[in-house]
Amino acid sequence: MLEKLKEIEEKFIGIESELAKPEVVSDKEKFRALMKEHKTLLPIVEKYREYCAEKKNEEEAEEIIAETHDAELKKMAQEERAASKEKCKGFLDELQLLLLPHDPNDDKNVIIEIRGGAGGDEAALFAYNLYRMYTMYAASVGWKTEIIELNETELGGYKEISFMITGVPTSSDHSPRCASISEDISIIAVSIFAPEANSITTSDRFSLEVDVMFLMSVSVPNADSSGCVT
Repeated sequence: MLEKLKEIEEKFIGIESELAKPEVVSDKEKFRALMKEHKTLLPIVEKYREYCAEKKNEEEAEEIIAETHDAELKKMAQEERAASKEKCKGFLDELQLLLLPHDPNDDKNVIIEIRGGAGGDEAALFAYNLYRMYTMYAASVGWKTEIIELNETELGGYKEISFMITGVPTSSDHSPRCASISEDISIIAVSIFAPEANSITTSDRFSLEVDVMFLMSVSVPNADSSGCVT
């Protein structure tokens, strides 16, 4: 893995060199492609450099341990080496995740559709609460939301709502999740996550496939008029 990371760093340096050339800057298509690749490699290179710096600290501590006869200095170096080893292990774990194949949909916005199911007004109120959960979480991490389509009930619930979240990957560990609760009244809410399409022409409009990434069935014991569990 370290050899691959070194190759990535060298490639990154080459891209930065290319981006500094006037002929590349004037070629908008090439410049855009290089900037996109630069953005993809940047977090990997930054983390790799953090690892290298900490590895150097570990090696310097090992040299002190091997050369010094001062008991107190040796003890300090041993503690420094242990701390650096732990940090290096953490950096390598993070780098393994960063090296996972990149999904082209990761750079797109996400469109989410929530539909209230069986349960009438209570299901619609639950769908509203589910929408609020997603949007409040999005706001907490700096993502923006925009309502695309809304079918609202008289009580303020949502029979159906479609909205866009800007800045969140479609397959992210940050995707909101709900736990199942069970008792008397069955309510089903369906959340569909899909990447925003670049463009859809007449010829491919009916062939567009949407992956259902989140399907949740919830049973609520007692829901008050606001749709909240009591």
